[in-house]
Parts: sequence; C-alpha cells; structure tokens
Amino acid sequence: MATNYNQEIYDAAIKGGASNWLAKLLIAQSRFETGDYGNNQSETNNNIFGFKWSPNSQYSQKGNISPEGDAYAYYPTIEDAIFDYIKRWMNLKSSGGGTRLEEFNQIPDGDTLTFATKLKNYGYYHTPSNETREESIDNYKRGLDAKIKRMVVVDWYYKNKTTVAITVIAVVVLSLGAYFYILKERKVI
Repeated sequence: MATNYNQEIYDAAIKGGASNWLAKLLIAQSRFETGDYGNNQSETNNNIFGFKWSPNSQYSQKGNISPEGDAYAYYPTIEDAIFDYIKRWMNLKSSGGGTRLEEFNQIPDGDTLTFATKLKNYGYYHTPSNETREESIDNYKRGLDAKIKRMVVVDWYYKNKTTVAITVIAVVVLSLGAYFYILKERKVI
C-alpha cells in the first residue's frame, strides 16, 4: 500500500507543478505525518498531511471531527489531497513575493533542513511546549530524513529486484554446489 501511495503522491505532485525533489519531500512529509499512512486521517479521509477542512478548498469536504472540535479535511482521492496542498496552501504568497510553491521548488536536492524550516516559518507545524523552535525544526528534519532514507532503500530494491533475485539464486546454487563437493570429497556421498 505505501509504495502505491508514494507513486500516487509523486505523480500528483509533479502534475501539480512540484519539482522532482519537492515531490520526494512531499512523500517523506506525508509518511512522517501519517506514521507511514497508518493513522486514522489517512485511512478514512485520504488526508495525508493532517489538514483541517477549509471552505476555500475545491478539493476537500468536511471529514472527521478533530479533538479541537473542528473538522479534518476529507479527500476523495490522494491526488485531491496533493492538489489541495500544492494549489491552495503552496500557492499562497511567500515572504519572497512569489508563491510558496515557487519558493519550495527552489530547495536544493537533499536539503531537508530548508524544507522543515520553511514549513515551520509558514506555520505548518507547531513547537511542542517541551522543545525550543530549533529543536522542533531539527526533529521534523530528522523525521523527513528517516522517511527519505527508507524511500531510497525501497526505490533501490524495486529498481533492482531482478538482480537481487538472481543474486540470491546464484548464492544458493553455489552454496549447494560447495556443500555437495565437500560431501563428495569426504566420501559421505
């Protein structure tokens, strides 16, 4: 399921105007926010970013009631969740004068700290009472880094699964050959 979500998010993000790196950051962010797509909002509302419902969104409807008493956003599809994020939240004006999407698309490949800092500066997440602002940014960055690292391993496996399978078979065949050779040399067989 997670791999399909990853591809859906990536495809929708690219379609919505995200750069290759920003699309990967959005996958990492959604995995981090949802506990690898296992929380209630992602499972029941396709809400992979934890957004609250906004009457200004053309992509969402009222979803489950939050602990604060307002409604989470419900998205009919994952693509709707991505489009709401990119076309509504990221198309707001940035501090630099352009849109947030333009600003986020400029983040260099591999730079999760800038992404975490910009999200913090725009109020996407809050600092827990037991952390400083810097600790909060660092913790968010580390969460993103862990999800990026996991995506790299999964991507590598899926791109190389035939090679991995052939290698495993070759190791098994060579091991069995060596085993039977040793048995034959000891005259056990």
